[in-house]
Amino acid sequence: LSGLPAAEGGFTTSLGWFGAKWSTQNGKFTLEVNVPKGTHGVIVLPVDGKLTVDGLEVAMGDTGIEVGGGQHVVKVE
Repeated sequence: LSGLPAAEGGFTTSLGWFGAKWSTQNGKFTLEVNVPKGTHGVIVLPVDGKLTVDGLEVAMGDTGIEVGGGQHVVKVE
């Protein structure tokens, strides 16, 4: 996190828009990702704790969290 309280960025490809925005507040980490439908990827988090993806509690895998295309909200407390 390099001491930053928040950051965001993204880019457009022939598949569509890929974007991410994260913030930390009161000891909580929130990541919002937006990726094109029909794609998938792995999210690797820089923090540990209770993890939810789109409001559902999940376990962190050895290689991260796999998500499909669309908008997702990842929270760590």
